[in-house]
Amino acid sequence: MRLIRNRYLDTSDRWIVFTLLLSISALIAHLLAEYVFHLYDVTPIDRFTHGLSGMAVTAIILNFNLSRNRRVYYTIGILASWIAFIAWEIFEGIYFYLNPFGMIQTNLQDTLIDLWIDFLGALSTCFL
Repeated sequence: MRLIRNRYLDTSDRWIVFTLLLSISALIAHLLAEYVFHLYDVTPIDRFTHGLSGMAVTAIILNFNLSRNRRVYYTIGILASWIAFIAWEIFEGIYFYLNPFGMIQTNLQDTLIDLWIDFLGALSTCFL
């Protein structure tokens, strides 16, 4: 059932619920890992949260009326997710520059792995 259909949004009530669940799950996973269990310091939980965040950002983008051509629609969703996470990696680099003794990893290998996992999360959302 189409819940919202207008010039900018074209989505269903089920997809909105799915998007909200993914977004809330990604936020809660990050907050729990960072501030409650402090897992970023001792485990590679960053991989899980990047994948979940990639799924959530792509699900949000796919709520918009991007194109009727499905190839273009999913490509735009994945590219928008990548742009968001490239901006995030740039933010991490700036934060590390300003606070070099912090716990953020900014080496090239970590950045490439993060972007790959973001891509896999975005791709998995497109398959759903």
